[in-house]
Amino acid sequence: MNTSTDNKAGPPRTFTLRAKMLSLFGAVFTLSVIAFGLIIISGIPFTRIEGMNDALRKDTIKELSLLADMKKDELLSWLSERRGDMRLSADSTLLREHVHNLCEDIAKHVAAGSGRDRTRKRLMPGTDYLFVTQHLRTLADVYGTYDEIMIADTGTWIVAASINAHDVGRELSAAERFTDVLSPGRDEIIVVRQDLLKKKPYLYIVRAIKSSGSVISGRGKTTAVLIAKIDTNRFIAHLLYTGGHMGESAEVNLIDQDGTHLTELKHPLPGGEKHTQPRHMKLARPALMALDGVEGIITDMDYRGKKVIAATRQIPVIAESAWGMVIKVMKRKCLSP
Repeated sequence: MNTSTDNKAGPPRTFTLRAKMLSLFGAVFTLSVIAFGLIIISGIPFTRIEGMNDALRKDTIKELSLLADMKKDELLSWLSERRGDMRLSADSTLLREHVHNLCEDIAKHVAAGSGRDRTRKRLMPGTDYLFVTQHLRTLADVYGTYDEIMIADTGTWIVAASINAHDVGRELSAAERFTDVLSPGRDEIIVVRQDLLKKKPYLYIVRAIKSSGSVISGRGKTTAVLIAKIDTNRFIAHLLYTGGHMGESAEVNLIDQDGTHLTELKHPLPGGEKHTQPRHMKLARPALMALDGVEGIITDMDYRGKKVIAATRQIPVIAESAWGMVIKVMKRKCLSP
């Protein structure tokens, strides 16, 4: 009986040992596969062995850097062209002569007590007005960039000519005047101002028009100002988002020296509130770096509190000011093959 019992109990013990060995082998194999997969994805820390995430991150950094450099060059070229438009017009001897005559006519009408409508009616049929207006309209039609172009007399701040006829004879309000351009040695102003009615920022390029014969000498009285107004979203945002294989998660932020967003925010703020161009908001670290002239790649939080990989670039506008540009992608998106 005992022998029979021992014989029956033997085989189960042998099967149990075999099962344990198979289970152990299976566990080791499974862990090896998992470890190998992790190495492929993440690499081995503190070694030269890189994983897919490292490769994807390097590719993203390279693409962002190239894209940021390309967009910076395009934006600087665009700004240079617009500044050139204004400089050539303001320095044109023929245009300055006609503008000078218009300013003298405005002074006479103001002295005679003429109102806005009467001043406009007296200016518009004249040869000087027709020449200057045709020049401004040609400038607007050729480039298709400007929402408004006007020339205002600095003695009265009355609009002498404009591509919008209803502006002629109107006195600019204090908020519309660019008195800084009257300062010695200050012939140009590039500034972003908020349009209170339309509730969005516009880029203004302002150029001093000197009295006859003063352009070459660099001296002379500023008798008028040439003012060009550009919708930042309609032109600058289009320029930044065109080309360069921008992905769905990519976003470009352009900020002026006062912290004003010149382009619409692509996403709502952390509270869910959507702002197109918030003037007063806390800037994220990438934006601050760009404004400070720190150019490079950074992984940090954006204005939503989301982790991004961002390229920062500074855009020199004029000697007194510069903008910051941030091109970024979501970190989790760039690590997805």
